[in-house]
Amino acid sequence: MPTGNGHPGYQDIDEHDKRGRARAKAQKGRDAGLNAKLAGKGLETQAVRWPDGEPPKRKWLVDGLIPAGNVTMLNGDGGVGKSLLAMQLLTAAATGRDWIGRKVEPCRALGIFCEDEAEELQRRQHAINRHYGLGWGDLDSLTLISRVGRDNILVAFEKFTEAAQLSAFCGEIENLAGESGASLIVLDSLHDFFAGNENIRGQARQFVASIRGIVPPGGAVVLTAHPSRAGLAGGDGYSGSTAWNAAVRSRLYLTKPPALDGDDEADNGQRVLKGMKANYSGAAGPIALAWRDGVFAATGEKIAARKHNVTNS
Repeated sequence: MPTGNGHPGYQDIDEHDKRGRARAKAQKGRDAGLNAKLAGKGLETQAVRWPDGEPPKRKWLVDGLIPAGNVTMLNGDGGVGKSLLAMQLLTAAATGRDWIGRKVEPCRALGIFCEDEAEELQRRQHAINRHYGLGWGDLDSLTLISRVGRDNILVAFEKFTEAAQLSAFCGEIENLAGESGASLIVLDSLHDFFAGNENIRGQARQFVASIRGIVPPGGAVVLTAHPSRAGLAGGDGYSGSTAWNAAVRSRLYLTKPPALDGDDEADNGQRVLKGMKANYSGAAGPIALAWRDGVFAATGEKIAARKHNVTNS
């Protein structure tokens, strides 16, 4: 019916708004009661209510491969080149370059390497600089740290309860990332940081949850890991329990092409980066790589995906 301004329907809209405000007030009261009840049981949480409108767009460090705000696992057998590939990612992020043909969100980057001495990191970085046409002065946004021979445990587990216990070093990494402004953190490699049993599902999930706690706002953590013997044989690159695959939001597997896999003498530098798990996107097709002049470069070669090995859960 008309209102005083001569336009029909305004009174109905006002009534609708009043009812909406009343429902929101009632829901707020229910939320408060629920939160108080949960808090009384030792559950610190808040009931989630979202406003109308479009949700925020998902953010990526590397589109379709490395989601922001989460932990991505990069699996690869010893000597296959996962540490080098991770260093290339760090450099690409810190200097605004592409990574194996993929766009990378520019950001400050921090790499913690437990298997390679500083001199080896320097040699690899020299090759990466040459590949990208960089000088040492272009790396102000990149921090690389060698931790060979140090105590690098981030998470240990209480003997009887298996409760996760964060080490002081875990806090040091978080502080260093905050002080340097790093949004991308690479941790190389899992067995140096994890003091549990890789085959125990609960420990795997607790470890990943703990590492997710140091993910910088809007950033990401990439955790490298060696596959188990079964993971190598099965071609899926699993590290111990399948809980590792379930706990991370994205998992990549760097391996040799099938024709070369397991044949070190025939290794000609060809590699394949497979998207083994992708919670937030379609599974990325295998990326063909070749080792050239000390770095990996995408070849553009088409490779058939093993779809049965890719998960989105």
